[in-house]
Amino acid sequence: VSTQSTGLLKRFTNAIKKHTFFFQKNTQSKINTPHNISGKMDRVETKVTRVDPKSFKDVELSFAVQLIKDQEVVAFPTETVYGLGANALNSSATDKIFLAKNRPSDNPLIVHISNLDMLHQLTDEVPEKVKPLMKNFWPGPLTILFKKRINVPDSVTCGQPTVAVRMPSHPIAHKLIELSNLPIAAPSANLSGSKKSFFF
Repeated sequence: VSTQSTGLLKRFTNAIKKHTFFFQKNTQSKINTPHNISGKMDRVETKVTRVDPKSFKDVELSFAVQLIKDQEVVAFPTETVYGLGANALNSSATDKIFLAKNRPSDNPLIVHISNLDMLHQLTDEVPEKVKPLMKNFWPGPLTILFKKRINVPDSVTCGQPTVAVRMPSHPIAHKLIELSNLPIAAPSANLSGSKKSFFF
C-alpha cells in the first residue's frame, strides 16, 4: 500500500470527526489476482463533502454514486462504523478496498444492499428460516450468509461459497446504495488492525 493511501485513510479519520462524507478516487492502480492482491495506488485524489444524514438531497450524493459506478472507492457512514465501499460485483473495484486498507486477502467483505431485489443479484437461494430475520432486522446491523451466485467475485468472498449480506439502516448508506443501483462491498474504513472509525 502506498504512503498516499495510508495518508488518505488518516485524513479520513480526522474528517469524520467533523461529520463529513468522504470520497476516494484512485486515478492509477495496478492490482493482481484476488488471492494474491498486490499493487500500488500511485496517485490518490480525495474529496470530502459534508452531508447531514437527517436532511439531504439525492444530488448531494451524485459524486459518490458516480464513483461507485466508475469502480472507485467511497467512504460513507453506516449505523455502526464508517465503511470503505466499492461495487461488489466488480473485482477490480473490490481489490482497491484491500489495497487501501492493507487488508489480508483471506478476509471476506460484507456486501450491503438497499432492497430485496438487489439480494437476488448475489444469491439464488433465500432459505425460509432466514426470512423472519430479514423481515424483523433489515434494514439494520444484521449480516446474513447466503450461498453466492457465480457473478459474485472471489475477491469479495475470498473463494468461499457464501457471501455475507446486510441492509444498512443509515440514511446515507441506504440512499448511496439505492442511487448506485449496485450492491456495495464495504468493510470498516480504517487500516487493517487499527482502530475503527465510528459514526456518532
